[in-house]
Amino acid sequence: VLGDDHPDTLSAFNNMGLVLQNRGKFDEAEPYYRKALEGRRRVCGDDHRSTLNSIRNMGRLLLDQGKPEAAEPYHREALEGARVAAAHGGHGEAEHRLKQRRRQRAQGKPRQQHRRQRRHKTMGKRMGLSHPTFP
Repeated sequence: VLGDDHPDTLSAFNNMGLVLQNRGKFDEAEPYYRKALEGRRRVCGDDHRSTLNSIRNMGRLLLDQGKPEAAEPYHREALEGARVAAAHGGHGEAEHRLKQRRRQRAQGKPRQQHRRQRRHKTMGKRMGLSHPTFP
């Protein structure tokens, strides 16, 4: 089970907010967007692409709710974050991953398999190792 701070869980919160916002259920969408934003700030940092996306989503939602004054700080923060990321070559996310790997190693956690390796292993199980794709 993935925890509330897992990136996939945070994406699911964000996506649920998006679905509700698109259906015009702005008040129901807000707690999902807030949960995603708070988690991404905590887990990824303020300059991470996913966090900036959540910040923009909150701003858009507040505009949809007719609250332009409340939306403005979110849009300003997203704009500033995009400028900072561009000035640093967009390396904020790479730095986050590197720090995360260092933390995991310091805690004695094994290195995670690369996505492609996991996908290859999963497909092998699904299709059978005798499938022509797997030598």
